[in-house]
Amino acid sequence: MVGTINFVKGSVGLQRIPVTTRASQAAATRATRAQMKNVLRSFQDLVQRLENASPKAVLAGLKVIFDRSQIYVPVGKTGRLKASGKIEVQDTAKGARGTIHYGKGGEPPWAVFVHEDLEAIHDPPTRAKFLQSAAEETEAEVEQAVMEVMEGAANG
Repeated sequence: MVGTINFVKGSVGLQRIPVTTRASQAAATRATRAQMKNVLRSFQDLVQRLENASPKAVLAGLKVIFDRSQIYVPVGKTGRLKASGKIEVQDTAKGARGTIHYGKGGEPPWAVFVHEDLEAIHDPPTRAKFLQSAAEETEAEVEQAVMEVMEGAANG
């Protein structure tokens, strides 16, 4: 992950233990501070595991959509459009970002036309709006795939 978590803080009990504090209260305050420190460390470890899992979770969700889109993408005579399909995941300061590409960089040049032409006739199950259809149809599966990765990370 690009960033680091440093925002977690916690406090319980007295900030400073005055000299006049009873020994039992001072001991309890110290014990509570030690416990809180352990809780915060555990929480920070959890957050770090989730951050590290974030790109994997994005990839898992996009893979569900991509796999469905590969069923729907028209193959045509060359298969170039289907072969141009790719998943990219970047880890940024704002978190993981993912994209599914078909025809990236203009190859094949007809990718956008095949996707958008609702009048074209395709052999089922291929179709226009192959990527959009895949995304709309797999919403629950995507959520499940992402949650499985994040839960795995949370459970260590």
